[in-house]
Amino acid sequence: MQPEAVEMQVDGQTMRGRLYTPQGDAKPLAVLLLHGWTGRANYDAAAMLTQHGYHVLALHIRGHGDSDGDSDGDINKVTFRNGLDDVTAAYDFLAAHIPAGMGIAVVGNSYGGYMAALLSRERPVVALSLRVPAAYTDDGFDAPKKGQGSNDPAVMEWRHTPHDWQGNRGFEAMHAFAGPVQIIEAENDADVPHQTLENFKAAVADPARLEYHFMKGWPHSLGSDPERNRVFQELLLNWLDKVAAGMSA
Repeated sequence: MQPEAVEMQVDGQTMRGRLYTPQGDAKPLAVLLLHGWTGRANYDAAAMLTQHGYHVLALHIRGHGDSDGDSDGDINKVTFRNGLDDVTAAYDFLAAHIPAGMGIAVVGNSYGGYMAALLSRERPVVALSLRVPAAYTDDGFDAPKKGQGSNDPAVMEWRHTPHDWQGNRGFEAMHAFAGPVQIIEAENDADVPHQTLENFKAAVADPARLEYHFMKGWPHSLGSDPERNRVFQELLLNWLDKVAAGMSA
């Protein structure tokens, strides 16, 4: 079945993406895919997961891809709170378009990983997969995201610093989450350093729920590299299948 082009309204802005529905028997788990800042929806991963029985929603968050920007149509003014509103609306949209009682796993890349963690405090997320999840201070949550990233030396210094889970909304969300977690780190990541991944891992309250992968030689972005994308999709599918099997047991 071909994916359905979908739209949803958030703060007067239109977010656009694709909803994938599997043919035949479906897994008891749907998937919300969240891309990184200045990234695009991962339609290839969505199509692959659907072939294996998963309902999937992949969309462009505000200011990205085919979606609208903020009220002025300018991505430079989009705030973290805007982003959380967007992914919460996406979760609700997916929940309304899958069978009743089906759980939702959230898969986030970089900025999308941060948003996935925050979303788990707002909605009943079943499982979290975070690939190179970015971390941010709480100070700028209501300010434009633009500039609060790897191009800011102060941000990078903070990301290279050990942090307890308390006192930061992203790590607090990670600590409060009670479901299965997958974290994927890239060895040669110039945007999200090793210490940030250590902070996310340490924030998981029960290490037995964590599946961690360290990808040697990988940069921050999957890009168009076919091998990196293949391996990522394989890791994600294997993990989701284990989560789904646990739900069916």
